[in-house]
Amino acid sequence: ADAPARVSGLEPGTPLGWPSQRQQTNFSIETGNTVVFYSDGLVENRRRGVDAGLEELVAVAADAPPEVVGDPERLVDFLVDRMLAGYEQVDDVTVLALHVPPRPG
Repeated sequence: ADAPARVSGLEPGTPLGWPSQRQQTNFSIETGNTVVFYSDGLVENRRRGVDAGLEELVAVAADAPPEVVGDPERLVDFLVDRMLAGYEQVDDVTVLALHVPPRPG
């Protein structure tokens, strides 16, 4: 919650909901934090490579107001609107946001 937006350093695992022999990745989310899962269509297209797209995603997420970050539905809309603006989209885009609210004080 107090750290800047970033791409996780964990090794990517099997896509969500996809049965596979690939190694599964376990993680925990601390209270007050938000995690965003996305498909490559959000960050990569014919004019933007994946590395540039990941950098742009981090910058866009960092610009999200706190009330957007704390509301998964609004965050998904915010990220999709900004990441796809100005690009012709031909790939599918999947985005899932999970927010763990802070504990009541």
